[in-house]
Amino acid sequence: MDKDLRVKRYDGKTIDQLKSIARRWVNKYVQLRDLEKTPSGDILARCISCKRWWIITGPYMPKDFHAGHYFKEDRHESVRYNHVNINGQCSYCNRRLSGNGAEYHDGLIMKYGQSAYDKLVLEKNQIEKYTHSELVEIIICHIKLSKERIKELDVSWLTLN
Repeated sequence: MDKDLRVKRYDGKTIDQLKSIARRWVNKYVQLRDLEKTPSGDILARCISCKRWWIITGPYMPKDFHAGHYFKEDRHESVRYNHVNINGQCSYCNRRLSGNGAEYHDGLIMKYGQSAYDKLVLEKNQIEKYTHSELVEIIICHIKLSKERIKELDVSWLTLN
């Protein structure tokens, strides 16, 4: 499908609808990004906070592996789609421990380094108003990234729905 047709698909959508679609695709990509393939071919997921591992066996991302936000997206619009701010996280840390902030913080620094964390902290309070075209670009980009990651992992059985 060429880019013009992909863009036209979103022409009638409101900003709020596009934010929701973008969130879904960015989260799917982050979940896929944070999977690892073992030499034996198993697909593993790891929580950035508690460091727990799962083996992914079914066609869908397990319900207990979320795309958790360090800085909550409803309060920090500027880092809503920032890949450093969003990482694979177990449902227990994400929901029951409200993100497990202290452990998430340590996991962020371990994964990305102090300078990336410091940059994220600076960006979190910037004012960001996404335009229609920016949101469509975020969606298209993350659909493409998700499909590429599925190919890299060689997990055609994993669905994007």
